[in-house]
Amino acid sequence: MKTKQYHIAVIIVNWNGKDDTVRCVESLQKINLMGNTLSIIVVDNGSTNDSVAVIKKSFPEISIIETGKNSGFTGGNNIGIQKAIEIRADLIWLLNNDTLVDRQVLSFASVFDD
Repeated sequence: MKTKQYHIAVIIVNWNGKDDTVRCVESLQKINLMGNTLSIIVVDNGSTNDSVAVIKKSFPEISIIETGKNSGFTGGNNIGIQKAIEIRADLIWLLNNDTLVDRQVLSFASVFDD
């Protein structure tokens, strides 16, 4: 049986957390995609350090949205969700920036694919 393939948007909210965010994105890049596509969206909530510059340099292929202010976790996620809708993602995955995901996370999640 062939499983469905999805465009998955991952939203990560960052505020002065460049080291955690870099590790989170690195873990996402190691995922076994199982034929799915992944769009990573980092919403920067007005960081006052060099978070944006470091993340852009480390991952030029991902989307970074700079809010210019701290909209909080929920506000940042809402901004990211809007972007995910604009890029027509099938699924939206919200992650804290200090999350490290298992390489096989999508195979675990596929058991719920009905």
